[in-house]
Amino acid sequence: MPQENEDMTIRIEKVLKLEGARGYNDDAVTCGLEAFIQQNLPSALSLVVGYAQSSPFDRQKAVSLLHDHLAGIEGGEEPVDGGNSPGGNPAGVS
Repeated sequence: MPQENEDMTIRIEKVLKLEGARGYNDDAVTCGLEAFIQQNLPSALSLVVGYAQSSPFDRQKAVSLLHDHLAGIEGGEEPVDGGNSPGGNPAGVS
């Protein structure tokens, strides 16, 4: 089972890298990043809610938060979503 989780993490990282390379246009996967994350990493769904309607800047921020989330999973830490979506502000920042 750990191998499956590691493979999924690598797959998600590749999608996130492609999304950045394509200019955060929500076209790295045909279903869109939000649906992809919902299917493959539901614990991080709150980070990408509204991704398709967000600006490229907010999409970039969401992808960065996803990278952080994945790093926490790989490091054995409890993933934290920061309580924000692509269009939101990080907790405590206004």
